[in-house]
Parts: sequence; structure tokens; C-alpha cells
Amino acid sequence: MKRGQEDDRGEMATEPGGYEWRARRAAESPFLTVLLVIFTFLLAVGVNVYYTPGHSALAVLFVTLALMPYYASYRYVLSGETVQVHGPFYYVEHQWSDFEGWRLSEDELRLIYKRKIWSSVLVLYAPHSMDEVVQYVQRYLPADRLEDRRL
Repeated sequence: MKRGQEDDRGEMATEPGGYEWRARRAAESPFLTVLLVIFTFLLAVGVNVYYTPGHSALAVLFVTLALMPYYASYRYVLSGETVQVHGPFYYVEHQWSDFEGWRLSEDELRLIYKRKIWSSVLVLYAPHSMDEVVQYVQRYLPADRLEDRRL
């Protein structure tokens, strides 16, 4: 696979020794996504009945913006020096030395910051490639809990 080319699981080839993948929470639970779309539609209709179409559009805009982290696609890049997260409206890059360890939480690998920035963890969402991500992260950081370690 060539650098930058995506495979069937949404993973991409990076520099030798690096690891890159894309993930989208909405793609993992289509039933919940449909329920959220129906909820948003019903909210818009309800607001439109009691108020004006402008209020209805504003309600849909607020709900959509609130759910942006759920619908958006994220790209994660792990290299020998850095961890990068490309979100819908932001880009975050950290050195491995910024973290003190990691722990697993379902389909997420949480990197624990040494110093608290806005939050105490950086979440890497990897529903289809958790084993590969854990093996890569284990090269640079120790597990926070013994039960999270994998060989």
C-alpha cells in the first residue's frame, strides 16, 4: 500500500514505522445515528409548530453542532515522535513525552497527559484496529493499569 492510500478498514499507510487510521463514531452504530436524525427532525417540526421556521432552523443548527463530535470523521497519526489527531475543526499534535501512560476503555485508547491541559486524557478511537494501536503505543508508553497490557 502506498503512503496516503486508504485500505478497506480506513487505515492509511504512513512513514515506515508509523501508523495512521480514520474513525467515525456514527459509522459504528447506524441505528443510533438514525434515531438522532429522527430526533432532530421531530425537534425541528415541534419548534416550527410553536414558533417560527427561523427558530426551527436555529434548533437544528444547535443540535447538529452539539453532535458534531459524533458525526465527524477523525484521522489519527502515530509516528516515532508525535501523536496527531485531525478533527473536523482542529488539529492536535503532541510529543510522546507529553504523556505518562495509557489505558483502555472499550473502543478507545486514552493517553494520559503528564500535565493537565484542558482534560487529563487524549482519546484515540480505534474500533477496528485496537490491537495494532495498542501494540504501537506500548513501544513508547507504559500501560496505566496492568490489565491493559497486551503482547
